[in-house]
Amino acid sequence: MKSTTLIVILILFLYGCDAPRNNPLDPESDTYSRQTEVLQLRSIANPLAPLAGITVIAPELGLSAVSDNAGEVLFSHGQAGKYTVTTHHDDYFPLTATITAGILNPPLLLNARPQISDSEIHSVYNNTNASTEYFTSATVTDPDGVNDIRLVVLSIKNSAYRDTFKISDAVKGIFISNQNITHIDPGITAGQLAEFPFHITVYNQNGDSIITETMHVTRVIDKDVHFTEPEPQSRLSGDIVFRWNNVIADYPYTYELEIYVIEDNNFLPIQTYTAIPADSVTFTLTDSLVLQKLSPVNNFARISMRDNSGNRCFSIPLFFTYE
Repeated sequence: MKSTTLIVILILFLYGCDAPRNNPLDPESDTYSRQTEVLQLRSIANPLAPLAGITVIAPELGLSAVSDNAGEVLFSHGQAGKYTVTTHHDDYFPLTATITAGILNPPLLLNARPQISDSEIHSVYNNTNASTEYFTSATVTDPDGVNDIRLVVLSIKNSAYRDTFKISDAVKGIFISNQNITHIDPGITAGQLAEFPFHITVYNQNGDSIITETMHVTRVIDKDVHFTEPEPQSRLSGDIVFRWNNVIADYPYTYELEIYVIEDNNFLPIQTYTAIPADSVTFTLTDSLVLQKLSPVNNFARISMRDNSGNRCFSIPLFFTYE
C-alpha cells in the first residue's frame, strides 16, 4: 500500500513539473510577452531636433540608456503598465516623465540650460551728491534662443530684495542693473554695501532657473577727489593742464580723465584717458584732435578713481569754455 502511494505522489510531481507556466510576468511562462518603447529626446525650442547623448534612467525597471544620433533610446522589458524616467545631461535641465509601456509616447522635450558669463558687480561713488550706486552686468546666452529668457534677477541671499535686469545688448545677451544703495534699504550706508551677498538668477519661460555663485562689492571708494586747476567756469585756450588733489588709499587704483562737450543739453563724450598712475596729480591735454572738438560755450571734465574690481569714485564735474 505504501509503495502504491509513493508511486502516485511521484507521478503527480512529475506531471506538475511538466505543466505549462501561465504567469505573464515570468520570463519562462508560455504567456510571457515583452514590451518595448522607443523614447524620443527632443529640444523644447525645436521639437523636431533630436538630442543625442542624453542619459535616460528608468529606476523602476532597473534600466538606463543613452540617446543615439536620432535622439532615441530603446527600453525592452516585461509587462510594466506605467513607469517613471529621468533625464540627465550637463547642458540640459533634468526632466522627469511618466511613460506608458507598450505604446508610442510623446517626445521628451528638454530645456537647455542658459549660461551666465562675465558677471560683475561694482560700486560707483559720486562726489557731486555724495551718493553710492551699484552697477551689475552679466552676459546671458541660451541655446534655445534669447526669447527663452524670461527674467534676469539680482537678489541678496536671505533677503526679499529683488531687482530685474534690463537688456543692454540683445544680440550679445548683455543684461545690466544700476541702482542707488537706498534701493536696498533707505538707511544703508556706503560702507555696508560690501557686506551683502548678491546672486544673479536667470529664469527660462517654463520656470527653470540657474543661479550664480555669491558675488560681493569689494568696496566703496568714497574719497574726496576733486580738481584744483583750472578754476570752474574758466575760459581756456591752448593746451589744458588739469590738476587734482592727492588721494591716499591702501589698495591699488588708477585715475581716469573724461572730457565732454555739451551740445543741445546733451553730454557728448570726446575722449577718455585711462590708467593714469595713482601717484599722478596732473594731466596735460595737448591732443589737437581733442582740443578742436571743444566748445566755446560749454564743456566739462571729470576725474575718477578706479580700482582693480571696477569700483569707481567720480569727482564733481569741472565746467569750462574753450577758445
